[in-house]
Amino acid sequence: MAITEELPGVDVSIVVYDEALKEYHDDTLEDEDHTNTSYIEAASGQRFRIRVTLSEDCKLLGDGLHFSFLPDGIYADGVILRRADSKYGTQVYHSEGRQSSKTTVECYRFATLETGKYIWRGIEKSSAD
Repeated sequence: MAITEELPGVDVSIVVYDEALKEYHDDTLEDEDHTNTSYIEAASGQRFRIRVTLSEDCKLLGDGLHFSFLPDGIYADGVILRRADSKYGTQVYHSEGRQSSKTTVECYRFATLETGKYIWRGIEKSSAD
C-alpha cells in the first residue's frame, strides 16, 4: 500500500508467508488529511510481519524516514531508512514483532475479531441486525 500520494516510492504491506495481503478500500469512508485507510482479510492467530519498501523513486526531503510500528496502539518496533542507503537501490525492512529481550521477538499475530453488540454513531446495534 502506498502510504500517501504525497510520498511516492514508499510502500507498507502486511505480509503472510512472504506474500503481501490484498488491501481493500472502503469508498464510503473519507480519509483525513495525510491518511490512508485500508482493510485486509486475515485468519485469527496467523503470524504476520510488516514490510516497508523505500524505492529509488522516493524523493526524501531530509536525511531519512522514521517508521514506528504500533499494533493496537502499543509501540513494537521502529526503523530509520536513510537517504544515503537508498543510493544502492531499493531498501526493504521487515518488522517481525516486538523485541521483548535481547534474544526474543514476540511475533505479530492477528487477533480474533470480536463481534456482538456495539455502539456506532450513538445508535445501539447488534451484530444480528
